[in-house]
Amino acid sequence: MRRCWRMPRWSRGGACGYRDGKVEVWAPTQSPQGARDAIAEAVGAKKEDVTVHVTLLGGAFGRKSFPDFAVEAAVLAKKTGKPVKVVWTREDDIRFDSYHSVRRCI
Repeated sequence: MRRCWRMPRWSRGGACGYRDGKVEVWAPTQSPQGARDAIAEAVGAKKEDVTVHVTLLGGAFGRKSFPDFAVEAAVLAKKTGKPVKVVWTREDDIRFDSYHSVRRCI
């Protein structure tokens, strides 16, 4: 099966706060439940203690269904004990991009 590489127009980014085992994240995610589950697992929190606020998405084309950038913000917020804002560079975005199986690449 062919795979198609894409070049998202907007870099990934999000903000997170961690306090008393509760996590609050603001991120442009296409899958808030998936982001919640991944963040809860990464920081050792209960799913019900993770709140994901979905921000404006822009053109995502499936890339923002992967919560890696939001998980990174949550892990850093827990480690530092302070609110954290993460914005990936274009280089990070390309290096850590993931691929979708597609039927047709143009």
